[in-house]
Amino acid sequence: MAVPIRMPALGDGMDEGKVVAWPCAVGAEIEKGAPVVLIEADKSEVEVLSSAAGFLRHQYAHPGDVVRCGALLGALTATANEAFDPSAFEVEDSMGF
Repeated sequence: MAVPIRMPALGDGMDEGKVVAWPCAVGAEIEKGAPVVLIEADKSEVEVLSSAAGFLRHQYAHPGDVVRCGALLGALTATANEAFDPSAFEVEDSMGF
């Protein structure tokens, strides 16, 4: 089962953030608590930490994209070869959000 990476709400009144960079490439192994994406919010850059260990399988938002809080930024899977369909995951995620 894939784990979503979401745009966090870092403070009161924060509605959106800008993706600055992904420090790891798609396919990279990520440890729980490791920086997975760098965002800019309220003129500050903040590292979003991974909520789970796994492999970065897809980036839904790219550097320069402005994304609303709670939106899907990326997805992790437990293993590198786990079956994963980025489009289907995005649709399933949007139904539950």
